[in-house]
Amino acid sequence: MIDFSRNYFELFGLPQCYRFDPARLEQAYRKLQIEVHPDRFAAGSAQEQRIALQSSARVNEAYRSLKDPVLRAQYLLELNGIEAISETDTQLPLDFLERQLERRETAAEAAAGRARGGTCADARRRAHLSGGADACPRAQVPGQAGRGPR
Repeated sequence: MIDFSRNYFELFGLPQCYRFDPARLEQAYRKLQIEVHPDRFAAGSAQEQRIALQSSARVNEAYRSLKDPVLRAQYLLELNGIEAISETDTQLPLDFLERQLERRETAAEAAAGRARGGTCADARRRAHLSGGADACPRAQVPGQAGRGPR
């Protein structure tokens, strides 16, 4: 059976990092599933069947988490004590978060405007009139301080 105290990377014998060889994950997954699949323990005791089922579920959960890039990133953050999805773990100043929200809204408006045939200049004009952030920042030009992305 598997060691439930090991993290997902250790379970599959992979380096604990974002990038790894997906073929190694696939190979390790198949090997583990052969070892712990509940069908192998159909004639075993009730305890063996239960442990096999739990082991198989753990291997499947680990595989899904590491196969998906977003879930893998989230899991790595969790291993390092960061709850990326937690809405209450916002260790950033409120005014910074509000500015970011305004920028995202302006960017979404700019994208919608472009889809309707608008331009970045239109988005800048709207952002300036509303006092919001520039959705299409100008590129930094050498010698022109203060004109780069905001």
